[in-house]
Amino acid sequence: GETDGTGTIVDLDSDDDGVCDADEILGCTDVLSCNYNEFATDSDTTCVYAVGCEECSGETDGTGTIVDLDSDDDGVCDADEILGCTDVLSCNYNEFATDSDTTCVYAVGCEECSGETDGTGTIVDLDSDDDGVCDADEILGCTDDSACNYNEIVTDDDSSCIYTVGCEECSGETDGTGTVIDVDSDDDGVCDDDEILGCTDTNADNYNPNATEENNSCSYCSQFSVVMMGVTDASEFGASDGNAQAIGYGGSSNYDANVFDANGTPQNPFALSAGDYTFVITDIISNCTAQVTFTVGQPDNVSPCDFVPTGLTVDNIIHNRVTFNWSATDVAPSHYMIRYRVLGSGAGGWTVISAGPVNTNSWNGTSRTRYFMEPGTTYEWSMRARVLNEDLTINCQSDWSANSEYTTLPACANLENLSVSTEASWVTFFADAPSEEWGVWQSKGKMRELGANNYRYVIGGNDGNINGLKGNFTASTDYEWHTKAWCTGNVDEDGNSDPMYHSGWGDFSAFSTEAPCDAMPMNLTTSSNGANTAVIMSWDTPESGAPDHYFLEMTNVTTGAVYEWNNIPGTATSQSKFNQNSGDEISWRIRGACGTNGTSWATIFSEPVTYTLGGERVAAEVVSGLDVYPNPTHRTFNIYFSSEKTQYLSVRLLSVIGEEVFSEELTEYSGEYTKTFDINGLSKGIYFLEISTKSGGIYHKILFQ
Repeated sequence: GETDGTGTIVDLDSDDDGVCDADEILGCTDVLSCNYNEFATDSDTTCVYAVGCEECSGETDGTGTIVDLDSDDDGVCDADEILGCTDVLSCNYNEFATDSDTTCVYAVGCEECSGETDGTGTIVDLDSDDDGVCDADEILGCTDDSACNYNEIVTDDDSSCIYTVGCEECSGETDGTGTVIDVDSDDDGVCDDDEILGCTDTNADNYNPNATEENNSCSYCSQFSVVMMGVTDASEFGASDGNAQAIGYGGSSNYDANVFDANGTPQNPFALSAGDYTFVITDIISNCTAQVTFTVGQPDNVSPCDFVPTGLTVDNIIHNRVTFNWSATDVAPSHYMIRYRVLGSGAGGWTVISAGPVNTNSWNGTSRTRYFMEPGTTYEWSMRARVLNEDLTINCQSDWSANSEYTTLPACANLENLSVSTEASWVTFFADAPSEEWGVWQSKGKMRELGANNYRYVIGGNDGNINGLKGNFTASTDYEWHTKAWCTGNVDEDGNSDPMYHSGWGDFSAFSTEAPCDAMPMNLTTSSNGANTAVIMSWDTPESGAPDHYFLEMTNVTTGAVYEWNNIPGTATSQSKFNQNSGDEISWRIRGACGTNGTSWATIFSEPVTYTLGGERVAAEVVSGLDVYPNPTHRTFNIYFSSEKTQYLSVRLLSVIGEEVFSEELTEYSGEYTKTFDINGLSKGIYFLEISTKSGGIYHKILFQ
């Protein structure tokens, strides 16, 4: 405004927004605020905003305000409010309600809620008959205490009550289990307690006009009698073992029975001696009495000694046995005496035996079996009865009966031509049955070590011949055996021959088992040809000499092929196998056989020897300087050897059948080896010392005496 040249320009738009300061309008310039002023040019700090359920009133001239849409300030906008029951204990609880109203309803008494939680739940009435007892607690039954099945704990009557009529009465229970009891068991219209028992037959002697129930007591003495059921005489003269039995007839069946002798003395009806008696029977109900007389007899006063035995026969005869038979007598003696002799042997040739127990009791037996007869012999025999006194002296005896004859069967022939065939621990037994006329149906042989008492058995065939193989015999041992044959004789009704008709064990026949095979090949080594296509397996002849042959088994571990030679001559000391490949790993083992081809009389197999075709050539010597002493030995022996190179060594002591007695493995071993063995606890015989490496092995025989 100065006019003297000092005037300047005054900036009246201090915020450089193009609106002069005088024209500026302060207010809220945020269109999102509730008090937004569309005319404001400069923003101040007055802007207010809606949150939660709030919203703006809508004016844009700066007069707009915040409108509150959550009138109860519960965090739920008024538009989103849901009225309902919010009490979880109520039946119409609404889990979605935000504001409670006054609609809640509750279950009381037997009521319960239906269970919905969306406000639709209702009250369910569980007392359908409104008697104050919930339906689940109701008990159905009879509620009438005058009924037989009254139940004092029932809450609802189910029309099941039952009642007594006539002679019936209730059993008395009040828990619903009561029943009707019929006290007129015969359904005659008279209660049981009022019944009168008695005879209701007007024709009976004891008719009772007041009786309501017949008790079978009617008596008719004029019709009552005694019926004898049987009389048994005394068994012998003077005995008191007679008896009599009788019953009443025409009465009540309730009787009292008594027996009286001729003097009127009561007697035991089951211990009567000879004589006359009266049987008196009284009807206990009617008191009617009837009687009958009877007589008990007895045999004549005769002695068993008056009867000479008759009906003499024999049966059950074999070579050494007979059964004597005779007929029973009317009067039994104490026992019988039997005598027999070889026909024609004279008066001094009798053998006398008893038949039956030697005492004073009567014996009614009719047979006696006797052994110790001679085979194929004709005898004559007779017998007599004997009675003893109390001191067992002879009271009397009958005459001897007439002689009868019998002939025993011939001695059953035994097997013949006993022989054996031995091989290793096996023995085959041979024996021939006798001729067919003997009908040998079974045969056996039994054998034992000489001097022993325990036996083993071999069974013959259906033809009686024996051809049986048995094992597990001890080598170099003396044995003996004998046989027994069963011949056909005394055949029963089923066609079976008497098992006691046999030859008995015959004389012993001796045999000895073979010595153990000790032909173990020695110093096993392996080599190959120049092309490494053939394996050459070598060994030394056994110390005991060449065997009959060798068994050799070779396995090509690389290809899996297995080769076997079962009859290499005993004079051979090597075996080759061609068509192999360089680099193949080979394993082989060998044993000597003392018997012919296929024999089991052989040594055990050696430990396997391994070899690789084309590998380092195996030295011929496994160890050096082997010495075993003393040999033979009686208890201990010593071993010495040396290994010039470091190698794996196995030292084993084996029995002749391959059982390992001792073993020791030496890893990376070199130098001298010494050891003392004490074999006192072992069985005497042949043993083998085996020393093996991964490339070969040697065997040395040791004899323990």
